[in-house]
Amino acid sequence: MHKDSYWKAEHDSLAPGYKLLSDIQLTQMSLAEMKMVVMEKNKERYPEAALGYVTALKENQPPKSSYSPVPIGFCLHSSMLLLGEGKREVNVLFCLTVESLVFMDDTVRQIADVQEISRDEALFKILHDAFHLWVSTVDGWQAVENFYIRLEEGKGLLLTFRLDEDFPAVSPLEGEKLPSLRLLVNSTAWLSPYSWARRMLVRSVKVAVSVQGIRNIQMHNDLGRIDIHQAFTPFGAMGDKGAWLAFGNYEMACKPLSTVELTFNWQHLPTYDGGLKEYYQNYDKDIDNCSFKGRIDQFRNRSWKSLASSAECFLFRTSSEAVPVKDGPLVEYTTIRFPISDHAVLPMGGADKFQLSDVCSGFFRLVLIEPDMGFGMHEYRRLFSEIMMYSGRARHKKPLPEVPLDLLMDAPQLGYVAEEEYVFNVGSTLDMVFSYIRPLSNSITALPDTSHPIPLLEGPEDEGNLMIGIRGGR
Repeated sequence: MHKDSYWKAEHDSLAPGYKLLSDIQLTQMSLAEMKMVVMEKNKERYPEAALGYVTALKENQPPKSSYSPVPIGFCLHSSMLLLGEGKREVNVLFCLTVESLVFMDDTVRQIADVQEISRDEALFKILHDAFHLWVSTVDGWQAVENFYIRLEEGKGLLLTFRLDEDFPAVSPLEGEKLPSLRLLVNSTAWLSPYSWARRMLVRSVKVAVSVQGIRNIQMHNDLGRIDIHQAFTPFGAMGDKGAWLAFGNYEMACKPLSTVELTFNWQHLPTYDGGLKEYYQNYDKDIDNCSFKGRIDQFRNRSWKSLASSAECFLFRTSSEAVPVKDGPLVEYTTIRFPISDHAVLPMGGADKFQLSDVCSGFFRLVLIEPDMGFGMHEYRRLFSEIMMYSGRARHKKPLPEVPLDLLMDAPQLGYVAEEEYVFNVGSTLDMVFSYIRPLSNSITALPDTSHPIPLLEGPEDEGNLMIGIRGGR
């Protein structure tokens, strides 16, 4: 190998590159593998031909003459993609630089002119089949069919995908720490995205996740951990004011939550047309459907703190509305939704240790704060004794109060919304890994420098690229 031959070093190397100071002789060498990557520009394929775009990337292994499509794309690794169950929606916004947005707009306009179609139709044709999407599961990569990409004016490219309840849990691949998504170029797309996607510079990535129907919940009250697979008494045996129900989920604890939703069914509700107003009428406490209220606390730094953003919530419903009618019949289904303004995020990797007694954050609790009598067990005993004593002396009997509600909670579920933005600039620390899948490899091969905006795709620039693998060189 000749003097002055130069090799660029890997990104994390101490030196920018390596240069031979003299000729060297390599011995005991053998050819391990050789591949060729070709950027095809088919002059008969439109609209690529009119724009001078690459129509496909293909590779072959000499001496074979046949070519196959080259995998090229990127992977996004983030705890935000931990999606165990339920109905899940993920929105990933790739915020582009101003120059990239201008280039994209020009590209759409050119294609609209070449094809003699509207701008909206051209944009749809460019994006609707440009990529294939996979997500990581315990069984490997799983293809996602229900997804789309659209251009958010003035912002960037928005990837949206939805997973139904039957879709496997999104989790890290075996041997990896973070769950991930993989977006690869569709080799049969109407317009190959390779040429224009390499010109898209991403300045940040915003990930927003919305999930409903989580059943893997830990629940506790003052009696201990609760078996949620059967109906249970949420506020203990007495249901006094101040009784509480704690709940949490590992997936939610690992994310910067903005909204949490707790849903459940009540069993043994009174069926009176007047609801709790009629049921508790003999307690002389002016109790109605709106009297029973809770407060949400958050477990942070191993102590309970009231959420500043959380107002009082009603425990019962007369309809789907959050505020019940005071004297109407009750419905079994209740939803309590509350915002989170400051949430302590747990690092991933401790799912087996996620216990209320072991963690410093990640749980919430519903505290019974009204009415003062709670569900009325002590008041009932007092009234019962007084009425029995009075009735023993008086000719006219007083009506006995109804036995206090002995309600059971059933089928609890959690939902949430979480959002996080990863910015590519100097000094930023990322809890996300963005990596490229390049030609000649179907695996992650490059981590970009995230101190500045990065291209959406990275790949060869020359039309022909030859890779020679050598073994035995010294």
